[in-house]
Amino acid sequence: MMFQAAVAATDLVTAIDAERAAWWGALEASGQAIVVTDLERAERHANRPARALLDAADDAWSVLDAAIDGGEATRRLTVRSAGSGAPTEVSVTSAPLPERPSVIVSILSAESSAPELPPALRRLLTGREAAIAELVAAGRRDQEIAARLHISPNTVKHHLKSIYAKLHVHSRVELAGLFLR
Repeated sequence: MMFQAAVAATDLVTAIDAERAAWWGALEASGQAIVVTDLERAERHANRPARALLDAADDAWSVLDAAIDGGEATRRLTVRSAGSGAPTEVSVTSAPLPERPSVIVSILSAESSAPELPPALRRLLTGREAAIAELVAAGRRDQEIAARLHISPNTVKHHLKSIYAKLHVHSRVELAGLFLR
């Protein structure tokens, strides 16, 4: 009798493991960035889109920890890309599973807060000019750009003249329009 109970328990564990693997496979195949945190087991599982988003940004994992630990249902975070330093707004919506409140499911969605210049045009500019052009397209004023990039407003104006000449535009509006193409 005990042998049959042990076999039944083993079969049940095997079935549960197979079901769990199927769920993880489905999450991994999803195009939506999803992170599942099991507070009881101190485990976190992030699917491929979530790992790509979080790995590409400086300190994104610790920011995500803070969002989940804060207990807020939805929180907007700003993370910076490790490569370009461009800010990305990430909306994190978290909720515990009703059946297991110690398991928190977080859905991440990202929007770049700064538009990007098409690569063909970006190649015409220096790195500093591209950063200034992106900030202009995001609606920043010369003073704000100068403060953010730790340069003087006159240096911003000098770079803008160079940007306008290289991209054959005459105003901030025309420059911003290039970002919409």
